[in-house]
Amino acid sequence: MAGIGKTTLAKKVYHDPAIEFEFYNRGWVSASQDCNRKEVFLAILDQMTKVIGEMRNMTEENLGQKLHGCLEKEKYLIVIDDVWTQQDWNYLQVAFPKNKKKSRTLLSNRSTNVGYTDKCKLEHHNLCFLNDDESWKLLQRKALGFEECPQELIILGKQIAAECDGLPLTIVVIGGILLQKRTKRDICEDVSKNVKEYIIEMDHEKTIINVISWSFNQLPYDLKVCVLNFGMLPEDYRISARKLIRLWIAKGFIQQNEETNLENVAEDYLENLEKWRILDGEPICFNRFPADLGHVVNLRYLVLSIQFKILPKCITKLWNMQTLIVKTSSNALEIRGDISKMVRPRHLETNASTSFSDSFIRKRNNEEGSLTNLRTISTISPETRAEDVFDRAPNLISPPEKLPPNLKMLTLNGTKLDWKYMSTLGMLENLEILKLKENAFEGDCWEPKNGGFPSLKLLHIGRTDLVNWVASDSHFPSLKSFHLKHYTYLNTIPIGLSNIETLQTMDLY
Repeated sequence: MAGIGKTTLAKKVYHDPAIEFEFYNRGWVSASQDCNRKEVFLAILDQMTKVIGEMRNMTEENLGQKLHGCLEKEKYLIVIDDVWTQQDWNYLQVAFPKNKKKSRTLLSNRSTNVGYTDKCKLEHHNLCFLNDDESWKLLQRKALGFEECPQELIILGKQIAAECDGLPLTIVVIGGILLQKRTKRDICEDVSKNVKEYIIEMDHEKTIINVISWSFNQLPYDLKVCVLNFGMLPEDYRISARKLIRLWIAKGFIQQNEETNLENVAEDYLENLEKWRILDGEPICFNRFPADLGHVVNLRYLVLSIQFKILPKCITKLWNMQTLIVKTSSNALEIRGDISKMVRPRHLETNASTSFSDSFIRKRNNEEGSLTNLRTISTISPETRAEDVFDRAPNLISPPEKLPPNLKMLTLNGTKLDWKYMSTLGMLENLEILKLKENAFEGDCWEPKNGGFPSLKLLHIGRTDLVNWVASDSHFPSLKSFHLKHYTYLNTIPIGLSNIETLQTMDLY
């Protein structure tokens, strides 16, 4: 049944360190009641490899074959959450090869019949309702965290837990309400009365609906608006926190705070919906630029999947744009519109080598149209001098260093820079996350300078030809997590890393 903890348990398995170590290739997808086989295959492929435009135009059968080929050579774990029928599983399982590498698929469903076939060795784990003791422990954890329950509230608390009928979702919701309202006797008594009102003599489906409704009604107004915003997404749609925050900012839920930026405010509170059309066109691959799109002048958030390499001048008409994300099947993209004429651009992300119009490049930051709000810009072409673009964003860049002094996260991929340039990155005092993906740097030796990377917490190094690396706590004094993948030529992991007191995890592949 719903709310008994199937997805929660599956997530605990999926994210368990031992499982992560055992299965390097992992994927999670939700099937849901209206199972779309094509979207399921695309979602898994997106976690295994790069989904390009042509894949979105493939048939279900071809996508299944593509996924099958991607998985058959490696050991994998695929979790398919919320599978409703055996027919759905029959349609999906053709993409998962039996490659004799001890690969696994994990299904969550409401029927013990789903997943069973003559060709599949099936093991069921049936979830049960919690007993009174388990219910009380879960309620304490959700309502009090690691604090002890006040002695005078224990009897009342156990009574509340028992009235939840052992359903984890109900207990979690009630615990959240107690946490929000503080654990006082009069409040606990009121909650206890409401539990009876919503739980006793109701069938399970009505129970879930009422519990969710009650939980929603307890939210402050600004958070209700943000929750309702999920109504624009399909059931079980996967969305990153970064994307969600940008959507909320684009819709005007987040108000400017003089002491901090919008992205940080979004993590604390959200309020006041402004009526502006958000367009996430990623599932649709356009063969040409939509002719009428330039008339949608109030558009603030736009994602385009395209099969061409030129954004026309009419893109300039979208003067309200805050976030523009372009994913093209081409290896190059030319933006002919002058993005500096957009009033409030904050994020410009592309997946191809991007060049800009001459009118944009010729301007300087003392001219009209300066990109004072720009916080993200990605994939600038080698033909476009980066400093020319950076001169348009005075709050992002501090010449002559030509590096963002407030930069917190940086990802480099395929840039093939010499390791000596790492010392330049080391001067970024606010840099917390550095991801060097495949061939970001090349050369056989890297010796960082002392005092560099003072704030770096996560370092990821992908495929590289590095042979010798010298490192110690004086190079990465704040490092918490280190990931190294495909280190074919590296002689040894620097022993100096063991002296970094803050280091908590090291993942080597």
